[in-house]
Amino acid sequence: MNLADSQYLRQWQAEHDFLIDMAFNGIGHSVEIVDSGSDPMGDDLIANQSSYRWINHTWNHQYLGCVQVFTTIPWQCGGPTTPVWVDSTALGDDVGTNLTWAQSQGIAVDPEVLVTGEHSGLRQ
Repeated sequence: MNLADSQYLRQWQAEHDFLIDMAFNGIGHSVEIVDSGSDPMGDDLIANQSSYRWINHTWNHQYLGCVQVFTTIPWQCGGPTTPVWVDSTALGDDVGTNLTWAQSQGIAVDPEVLVTGEHSGLRQ
C-alpha cells in the first residue's frame, strides 16, 4: 500500500458505510521510517486511526504456533514425535511489543483481540 491507497480506503469506506478491521504489525511503520526517513502511508493511517477498527497482528508477524522445521518438505512441527511450541516468552514479546507500539501512537486496541502472524495456532 501507499499513501494514495490509504486515502482511497477511507473514501471507499465512507461511500459504502463499511468499517475496515486494520490488523497491524507496528514494525512495518518503524522500519519504513528507519529505511526511508518517513512513512507517509503509515502516518496517514495513524492520523486517521478512528477510521478503522485496529487489531493486534503481532509486532513482526512471526509464526507463533509450533517451532517450524524446514529440513523436510512440507515443513514439520519441531520435535521427533510431538510438536515443540514457540515458548510463551516469545509469544508475549511479539504481542506485547505491538501493543506498546500502538499505545505510543495513540491507537486504541483491544488487548484481548489478536490475529497471529501467519495465522498460526496457539497453545496454552
